[in-house]
Amino acid sequence: GGSFEALWLLGGELARRLTVHFGNVPPAGGEEAFELSCADELPLPDYFKLVDTHFACRKALHKTREDLEGRGTLYRSTQKRLLIRFKDRNPAPLDELAALLTRTYEGIIDATEEGEKQQAALAAAAAALGAGTQLILMLVRYMFGLDDEMFLLLRGHWTPIVNDGIKVGWEETTELALTYLIKTVLGKGGKDASAVLAQGAISQAVDSERLKKQMVTVCDRLAKR
Repeated sequence: GGSFEALWLLGGELARRLTVHFGNVPPAGGEEAFELSCADELPLPDYFKLVDTHFACRKALHKTREDLEGRGTLYRSTQKRLLIRFKDRNPAPLDELAALLTRTYEGIIDATEEGEKQQAALAAAAAALGAGTQLILMLVRYMFGLDDEMFLLLRGHWTPIVNDGIKVGWEETTELALTYLIKTVLGKGGKDASAVLAQGAISQAVDSERLKKQMVTVCDRLAKR
């Protein structure tokens, strides 16, 4: 139906069956050997939606965890203040602190429940992104006629294995890996690998725009090979 990532199951199985069926059949006189190819444009806009969704889920969960940490700190601080009041011979009224403790506790429960929902959403987004990446890599392979060695190299840098890191995750590591690929194997001058790595410290991404630009650049470089 309307699920882009689900096409990976259909596309992967179709490619496998065609290869098994025709791959071992020797070509007749004058005919070319069987080879899968892709003539349409890469569906990168659909794929980028998966990237953006996964990144948004990561950011939402990170924000909730920060909120939960802040509420936990406030809760412990309020508890200490209440204990000090209890030890006073003539303690001031506790109503305000008790109300604050109750509100903070309720906020912790709400944030915890929200975090659990966001964790489930992140897991679903990661699975969809992994499947979508498999599909894009397969299309790239057949569109640009990549041999096994080059395809495995690309797959090692543009990996379909999606981790769920919060501060540094799939987006950051993939961006760095693709930058390395562009500047070395796909680069015009073939820069020294150690020099590229020295320039590429991983830090938390603000958005996924640079990653998507790197993906487009990789496809452009492969098209020119």
